[in-house]
Amino acid sequence: MAGVALAVVLFGIPCFLKGMGLGDLKLAAGVGAWIGPGQFLIAFVMTGIAGGIIAVAYALWRGCLGDCLDQTNELLMHFAKSGARAHGDIRLGGRKEVSIPYAPAIAIGTLFSFFAR
Repeated sequence: MAGVALAVVLFGIPCFLKGMGLGDLKLAAGVGAWIGPGQFLIAFVMTGIAGGIIAVAYALWRGCLGDCLDQTNELLMHFAKSGARAHGDIRLGGRKEVSIPYAPAIAIGTLFSFFAR
């Protein structure tokens, strides 16, 4: 249960901010239940690295890396000014937003966490 709680805390924040879907949170909670809290921290870091690599590769492939970086900058400035409130214009699944499925990154991060131990 500690692994599930850690996953809910770590993946719940991006879900609350509309940066990730609830399916990703449920998958992370399942992984946390399976591998426990100690290994889940390693999996979380590896998932972030894998997700970043996948996101940059996908944006390059779609030819929208500049737009994605501009929106990331806008989100960071929004969070710096208004705290942890969801952005009014940039939403998960919007027409102009480019999103990736995060399940492959979670799977890759979990797999690499086994090799890191």
